Amino acid sequence: MKCASNCLDREIAMRLLSHGVFLSEKVPPLTRLQGLVLLAEAAVDDFVKEFKGIVKELLSGCQLSDFQAMPTEVGKWFGEELSPGNTRKDVQENECPPGQRGHSIIFKHL
Repeated sequence: MKCASNCLDREIAMRLLSHGVFLSEKVPPLTRLQGLVLLAEAAVDDFVKEFKGIVKELLSGCQLSDFQAMPTEVGKWFGEELSPGNTRKDVQENECPPGQRGHSIIFKHL
């Protein structure tokens, strides 16, 4: 295979391999830049998996949605009264085990 200086090199291929990314022989040759983008994606993916595992362990299986404020709570924080027709159902049902529901100032939409 003819390669210019911008071909995927062994170092990047080995770093991809360390993230569990095996490049198929069916894939057309990648440039160095494409390899770096794949490497970045693999690194971010690994980080997110690890981070989610830590969050689940520390928060006993709760999800972000379990901590999100209801639209009526958000309005109260800002001194607003929201009418029932003005609220959105952006928050999912509580999936946290009973007795472990927390409150936070994290919310999706105003």
